[in-house]
Amino acid sequence: MTALRHSSAGGDTQTFQADRRTLGKNSIVCAASALLVGCAGLSAPDAPAICTGTYFPVQGDTLTVQSRKTPAQVGLKSGIATALQNTIKSYPAGAGYAACTLPSAARWALWRHGRLVLYRGSLTANTEIKSARKTIHAATIGALIQMGKITADRTLSHHVKNVWNAQPSTVPAENCDLNATLKQVLVQTSGYADPAKCPGQEWHYHDSNPPVLNKVAVRAYRGTKATDYTSNYDQVLGTALFDKVYATDWSTSIQPDGIRIEADLADLGRFGVLMANDGKWGSTQVVPSWFVAKMSQRQTTGIEPDYEGGMDSVLFPYSPYSPYSLMTWTNSARDLYPGRSPGWTVASGAEGHYVSWDRGSGLVMVILDSNRCFYPPDLRLGSGAVKLRPVIDTLEANIGGPDPFAGTCT
Repeated sequence: MTALRHSSAGGDTQTFQADRRTLGKNSIVCAASALLVGCAGLSAPDAPAICTGTYFPVQGDTLTVQSRKTPAQVGLKSGIATALQNTIKSYPAGAGYAACTLPSAARWALWRHGRLVLYRGSLTANTEIKSARKTIHAATIGALIQMGKITADRTLSHHVKNVWNAQPSTVPAENCDLNATLKQVLVQTSGYADPAKCPGQEWHYHDSNPPVLNKVAVRAYRGTKATDYTSNYDQVLGTALFDKVYATDWSTSIQPDGIRIEADLADLGRFGVLMANDGKWGSTQVVPSWFVAKMSQRQTTGIEPDYEGGMDSVLFPYSPYSPYSLMTWTNSARDLYPGRSPGWTVASGAEGHYVSWDRGSGLVMVILDSNRCFYPPDLRLGSGAVKLRPVIDTLEANIGGPDPFAGTCT
């Protein structure tokens, strides 16, 4: 395995390591009723923002670049800290479900309109985020469209084989499978997983799709079909996406299923804030707003799903179609989280890694290394994005009103 390390401009690795050691000692959740200045290990909150609206943290990997507010200051109920602690926790075995032990490394953070409200554990300890990377790879395609590196209409109808010479390393037998469009790869309806299916005939969650996105990204960025997608991929990811939100402490590695990503709470929070703000960071449109909108709207309606690995029992009760979009899980049809906001969009990875955001409320929740210990366990929910439902329920139950900071910057 080859690791590709990203370093922040204007900083050095020693600085990041020092910050990580310092924050790692302050593994806490601020009590909702306490002023942040009184929380152990935290300095006083930042100075008042220059303008209202979404806050975009400046460059840096420490708490000092975060705008930190109490729940009440951003329109959340005072009991939300305890409620989340009681939701993301270990629980014993019961009727129909196994015990779940919350790892000591588990950590999470909550933002509203870019302001850090609560966190547990280190903000800057990296972890490999598993399939949550897929959502970041999709956003990278959007960022390359915004840069003009990919000329794509809003249907994403270009064929990846013809335009970028991108296809799986093992090509399916059917020739029609070579004609998958960029959208079909993003939505996982490419047909790569089943040689008997043509693109668009079936939704099949499969790891043959991410490497194709990685190839498209590199070849579009470098302007040549001959470039190996494993060559310095962090330059593509950094230039197109992460550098623009000042993400500073992440790395990539090369695996058979494509580029894997290691990241921390702080950088994934920046990504979530970007997505919740329609792909815009400050005055810069990083990902086209129409692309972000597609990521939050189900793209599988009318397409037969092929659930595997037990996903039938997990997802089928909610809809005849997969609640999936451009490498995201989405509640736009209110079938992933019934009764909850249709704006919830989720990046989900094995072992309990999640980045979830809701544009309407401005909430961004990042959870890492949780082992999916979300209590109370819903017997209908087995794994993946749907297991996040108790957390979504807790978040919505603790919205006390509008965020006073929401608005337009002047």
